[in-house]
Parts: sequence; structure tokens; C-alpha cells
Amino acid sequence: MDYTSSSDVSGKPAGGDLREGKLTLPLLYLLAAKGDAERIRLLADIRDKNLGDAEVDAVLAEVESAGHATRARREAADYVRRAAEALERFPAGAEKDVLADAMHFVLTREK
Repeated sequence: MDYTSSSDVSGKPAGGDLREGKLTLPLLYLLAAKGDAERIRLLADIRDKNLGDAEVDAVLAEVESAGHATRARREAADYVRRAAEALERFPAGAEKDVLADAMHFVLTREK
């Protein structure tokens, strides 16, 4: 969400996780695709919180254009699918319903 949702939708500025130095899955995919020197420089900038608006916008655009955000969403969907399969083994009840709702929320949340 941090890479593809507007602040109106997510409730926080785009790139907030990046600005805070959080290494999220789409960013990890991006870093893995970079050469050593570029990866080291970007990691240092993230660690030192040395990314201005233009740099954050460039990283967000690169994550999106390279398909890393889509790839991360697919991976999340796969985890949710596997969790749902594991949940099927348990008897019906409020606890199971809450977990099923949480899985659905993870994939469909807007904020």
C-alpha cells in the first residue's frame, strides 16, 4: 500500500515506510534487483533517512514500474491462501471467523 496508494486512500503520505527506514517486501525486491554499488548507496540513504521527496518519488516509481509492488501483493495473497487452508482444519466459531476476517482485511484494506 505504501508504494501504490495515495495519501487520501492510505491515510499516510506515500513513501512513509521508506522515509521511516522500513525495509518492506517491495523495497527488498527492488534492492535485490540493483547492482552492489547502487544497493549500498540506497541502503545507506534509507538508514540515514537521507532521502528527499524527489528520491522517495523515484524509488516509489521504480518499485511500481518494475512490478515489485504487484509481486509483493501476489506473495501476500499466497500467504493468505495458505493460512485459509490451514484454518479450515479448525472447528467453526468466533475465533475462526475473526481470523478469516483478518486475512480478508490484509488483502483488501484501504488504510
